[in-house]
Amino acid sequence: MILKRDEFIKIFFYTSVGFYLLVVALALIGVLPMVYVGFDGNESQRYGFAKYSLGFDGPNQASLSFFPVLLSGMYLYGTRRVFTGIALIACIAVGILTGSRMGLLLSLAFIPAYRLLLHKHGERKKSTIAPYLFVIGLLVSCIGAALFVDNDLANRVMSGRPKLIDQYLQSEYTPSVFGSDEVYNKAQYGTPPVDNFPVYIYARYGIVGFIIFAFVFWQGMRRERSTKLYILFLFIILYGFAEAFFDIAAKNFILPILMVSLFQKGALYEQQNAR
Repeated sequence: MILKRDEFIKIFFYTSVGFYLLVVALALIGVLPMVYVGFDGNESQRYGFAKYSLGFDGPNQASLSFFPVLLSGMYLYGTRRVFTGIALIACIAVGILTGSRMGLLLSLAFIPAYRLLLHKHGERKKSTIAPYLFVIGLLVSCIGAALFVDNDLANRVMSGRPKLIDQYLQSEYTPSVFGSDEVYNKAQYGTPPVDNFPVYIYARYGIVGFIIFAFVFWQGMRRERSTKLYILFLFIILYGFAEAFFDIAAKNFILPILMVSLFQKGALYEQQNAR
């Protein structure tokens, strides 16, 4: 039995919703932490309000784990007003509770953008830009870090990401042929985090790994015809500039779809009534 794309995304959506609700429920009954406690032992706050981790590793993870739920749900049911309204309320609730600015802004931007772009372009359209977004992401990150590394305002707004990105690009981790395990096992090696998808892929997997990732996304998106998938991919790219989750299929469910598209038409790649 060949699993069609809509079937795969539907399984992903309902499984992710169930997992998310389970984690939140465990936090509500005290099994998992509800409020995020920083390394200093104090509750983390933003604008005077506590940042809730909702049972996840931290507020940013709670927000990040919600994002693929939103994307997959809108892919399936985004044309329904009731679902869109529920999704909008959930976005605001998660954004306020976690204090994640990036998560809240992108989630709120995604819902109207999805509906407008789908209405404007229809469900079937080929994009000439999407295949190159992965490589463009690295160039934008490197240029942005070089321009704003010493800009205090930019570093405050972006939580120090320009400095961290520049630090990685100037470190022993890059350039590397096959990457470094220290970038992945941050707790073991005391490696600073790099919350930026192209720089993380480049440092973690090296030049060879980056080329493989770039090829998968270039080839997969070059074959793609689904406007819905283009929109989802664009917003995953945008979120990836603030969080390094691009290689995690549980959060970037576009990855397995594109990987399968390289080898097998008619499965996750394409279906007769593709959305």
